[in-house]
Amino acid sequence: MKHEFVILITDVCRAEDAVWGAEKVEDAFRAPFDVRGHKIQISASIGLFLFPDHGHEIDDLMKITDEALYQTKNSGRDGGLKMEARF
Repeated sequence: MKHEFVILITDVCRAEDAVWGAEKVEDAFRAPFDVRGHKIQISASIGLFLFPDHGHEIDDLMKITDEALYQTKNSGRDGGLKMEARF
């Protein structure tokens, strides 16, 4: 099963800050979830972009994020964080 969602973080001035935030999200997903007494392990693949560095239009920004996301997925589940080269 595949689910995708967007997390919007404001007031990020440096790429390193965005990476730090994404790593915190990854860490949260690595811990097992307790669902009705069952431990569930999931993984996350994350794509990032910075506005306005990677574009000004939402469609362009989402395309860049999708490319980074699928680059991560192609390297293996929970394979680490990948970013667009211009990041």
